Amino acid sequence: NELGVPTLSGEHSAVIVAAEQSEIAIDHAVFGANSDDVILVDQSQAAIDHSSFINGLSGAAVVATGASTITVSNTEINSNLMAATALARAPISLFGGSTATIADCSFTGNVVSDGSLSEPTAGAIFATNAGTSVTVDVAAFSSNHGTALTAGAGSIYLSDAAALTASGCTFAGNTGSSPVSAGAVLVESASVMLHSTTFTNNRAASHPVAGTSAGGGAIYATQSAVRCSNCTAEDNVARDIGEAQRSRPTYSDAFFVYEPTDVKFRDTVY
Repeated sequence: NELGVPTLSGEHSAVIVAAEQSEIAIDHAVFGANSDDVILVDQSQAAIDHSSFINGLSGAAVVATGASTITVSNTEINSNLMAATALARAPISLFGGSTATIADCSFTGNVVSDGSLSEPTAGAIFATNAGTSVTVDVAAFSSNHGTALTAGAGSIYLSDAAALTASGCTFAGNTGSSPVSAGAVLVESASVMLHSTTFTNNRAASHPVAGTSAGGGAIYATQSAVRCSNCTAEDNVARDIGEAQRSRPTYSDAFFVYEPTDVKFRDTVY
């Protein structure tokens, strides 16, 4: 549509669908080796607790659109393979003013590619559109990989006025492979607030076909607002990007900010 917000017109398959002001609660469930998106929430609410999304073969764990509300707690989202679609760009994909609260969760070994869709991807969480927000409390992101022909994040991608607040999180060994990439968090025209969060051994890498133009080993941000307090970034790299772009500074092993971006660091080590 004109706002760039995906809609549910036409066919879209999922294991569980909640639509038109529905409410669902999922507790102690295991979803494994699914080929479609597992949970699709549209204009509704979903609560997921003590569950597992593992070894997925194609789709996302949770897709929310239409100003939906989801909570995910004490849950593992691990070892899933995804080829991005219009509605699924990461294991958790949020659109159209949806809000997500994620607590005590792990995202490990998820691999997301853009497939035939030339759109951004992320290895764990994707959030876009005004009013879309993500709150993450005590979550571990490790060995996730996002590959895209446009922009790819190892763990989290935000754009178009979406917002992220994260506290007590760890990002370790994640990789973004794209012309514009971030090892952990990529922010385009969005806002991020990070507290007591650690970035270690994340990598911004070039795309195997499209090459590279810019990246940040831990965070890449453009036309955004970023706040970091009591954070640590160690041993993150974007060096292959640097070798390809020696003529101008378009990479950083830790935090790369570009164009009008408002960044404030407090009690942060890197």
